[in-house]
Amino acid sequence: MLLLVNVIVTIKPYLKISFKECILKMNLVTDQKARIARLDTEQIIQMIARKGLRVTEQRKSIASLFAETSDLLTPMQVYHDLGTKHLGLSFDTVYRNLKLLQQMGVLEPFYNKDGVKFAVTRSPSDFQQHFVCMTCDHVYPFESASSTDMPRLPAEFTAVKFRQEVLGYCPDCSHL
Repeated sequence: MLLLVNVIVTIKPYLKISFKECILKMNLVTDQKARIARLDTEQIIQMIARKGLRVTEQRKSIASLFAETSDLLTPMQVYHDLGTKHLGLSFDTVYRNLKLLQQMGVLEPFYNKDGVKFAVTRSPSDFQQHFVCMTCDHVYPFESASSTDMPRLPAEFTAVKFRQEVLGYCPDCSHL
């Protein structure tokens, strides 16, 4: 059984703490560091091949799309982007490939009121922290001094991964 524990903290725009103060407290990782930590297209393709799966043109395109963006993408966005390159590609094929890449640890799902969005896994560790902008969907990995201990679970549960998400507005979107 897979159990993914999410701790979600919402930063409201009316709070007395600025985004800059929040970033300083969280030790937010910069985009430059995030790009270094993120998987690139070739690494994703190698992971697919090592699992013994076929490296299809569609999978190469999905790998390239996610490696080149730091934004969250919905399955429909991926489908529309790839549909122009791969005639006859179905939404079901895109969704199955996204779920496969998620199971392999290449993509991470982020759930919100609009459904699921995916982003490239930024760290192979079992514990991850992210700041997600609620307007532009940009994902910023961060490190926090707060506890990274796995929560206590009932004996019959097996946790595989633990992550924290902080939801709020990035500097660009907080001025809108």
